[in-house]
Amino acid sequence: MPGLWGGGPDALWGTPEQQDRVAVEGMVHGRRSVLPGLLPKVAMVAGRAAPRSVSLPAFRLLGSRLVERA
Repeated sequence: MPGLWGGGPDALWGTPEQQDRVAVEGMVHGRRSVLPGLLPKVAMVAGRAAPRSVSLPAFRLLGSRLVERA
């Protein structure tokens, strides 16, 4: 998504090269999904733990702020 890349330190997202490496390693090991970077992992855990009535507005707000900065 244009404008979202670089919305924080690389530790949150990972570089494209890191994401590629993690994706290929996951494929080789037969994983159905992989989450490269800290932010996707946090979002997954938060999305599973929090009720949708809380998590969806929070993700919507976060996404709108990232787009505004771009």
